[in-house]
Amino acid sequence: MASNLSYGCPRSATPELTAALFAFEDAPRALGQVDYVPFPPQTPRPFTREAIEGIVPGTVGVYGLLREGRWIYIGRGDIRARLLAHVNGDNACITRQQPTHYVSVRDLNDALRERDLLLELRPTACNQRV
Repeated sequence: MASNLSYGCPRSATPELTAALFAFEDAPRALGQVDYVPFPPQTPRPFTREAIEGIVPGTVGVYGLLREGRWIYIGRGDIRARLLAHVNGDNACITRQQPTHYVSVRDLNDALRERDLLLELRPTACNQRV
């Protein structure tokens, strides 16, 4: 069974992509908040149908779409279903931004996690709400 998380950042990851994934890791600590990492350390996966189809159907959580180390979109729900919908062009903004990678985290409290990630990562392109 394939997992949608792979811990650790690959040596092949670009410095920009790695920086985007871990840029805010120490911010909550500096603010005196509980230790919190926006997304667990993981290998960013290609934003392709083939990569997404490896996710177990029904996996609920939060995902982030990136391009060149920049957060494009943060979303939640059934990770596989939502990412496949985005690959199929359900969101014109995401399609225009042409994300290259995604990361995800399983979380049954996906609405709260999504809100926290939106506030912390501030995707620059396609999220309208917070």
